Amino acid sequence: MAREYGKLYIRAWSNGFTKLPARAQRTYMFLLSQPDISNAGTLTLALRRWANCVGDETAQDIEDDLKYLAARGYVVVDEGCEELLVRTYIKWDGGWRSPNMMVSIKAAASQALSETIRATLREEITKLDTSTLPKKVNERTGRSTKDFVELLIAQLADELAGDEKDPEVADWGSETLQGTLPLTLSETLPERVSKSNPSRKGLAKGFGKGSSTTTTTAIDSTAIDTTTRVNNREKTANRSYTPQFEQFWSLYPQHRRKEKPRAFTEWQKATRRAEPDEIIAGLKAYLTGDVTYAPYPAKWLKTDSWQDGPDLSRQVEASWSAPAMARRESNLANLQSYISQRQGRQPQPTQKQGRLIGGAA
Repeated sequence: MAREYGKLYIRAWSNGFTKLPARAQRTYMFLLSQPDISNAGTLTLALRRWANCVGDETAQDIEDDLKYLAARGYVVVDEGCEELLVRTYIKWDGGWRSPNMMVSIKAAASQALSETIRATLREEITKLDTSTLPKKVNERTGRSTKDFVELLIAQLADELAGDEKDPEVADWGSETLQGTLPLTLSETLPERVSKSNPSRKGLAKGFGKGSSTTTTTAIDSTAIDTTTRVNNREKTANRSYTPQFEQFWSLYPQHRRKEKPRAFTEWQKATRRAEPDEIIAGLKAYLTGDVTYAPYPAKWLKTDSWQDGPDLSRQVEASWSAPAMARRESNLANLQSYISQRQGRQPQPTQKQGRLIGGAA
């Protein structure tokens, strides 16, 4: 059943959410109302499509908004897998209280591509408070609603137990904790905000140090460990890459190269499933097809795409040579002419006149 609305509880306006700048709030509410958001709160990252829904923002502006929200724990963004999670969506949507909906949530969470997002989902479902769920045992199932929901939560937590957070993904957007975002972000905020409400002067200047959101987190106000984020950046700066990965990186389509550290993490995992030479050979075969819409390297590796071969779906028309196309068009014209001639030779059926209804015999 298609979603017709997104839930935003009134109590959201009585905690840390109110300290977010207007643009960050709008982007968060925009995500909640997307028709393709899953029951687990996951979305396919679609910056350009989302920017088309806003009259005064670009894809870069949307990305800046997401970085601001990610740094404060509202969302988790995995650019390598092109996937986003509204972190507390399951909790605040409330569907998990229904056993049938919890089954759908479990399925959606299991289908998440990002390992970091799956690990985050595991954390979130184990925080759910099931103490207020109905305890009356259903005669048909032999379980209460509470028992059934807790069973599904335990099954999902066990299924996601092997997933770990990637520091590169968890650290995404953390630069917004250290200073202001690009000027283009603050320039789009209306000046009248600071004039009409001087007490919120910091918000009128965008996501700068005037805002008190540097320690604000998600709606449930979970603290952000900024020290961990700084350490993660230091580890990334000191990372060295293997020669075989560098060969893979140099071969990958240049217009899709992004997040090299994230790609290297997936490379290390992929080399446990296949030999490096096999992966590189698979990439070379993949490059013989259409790579215009190739995924980011991390996603390509995560989905074992070296086994898929080249994408020939967009090369059908290109495979026709000019003489072949001419012969094809000529044959079609001859066929149409033949059909027209046959239709012209067929005798037209004669119409037998009958009596008019109500007329003379």
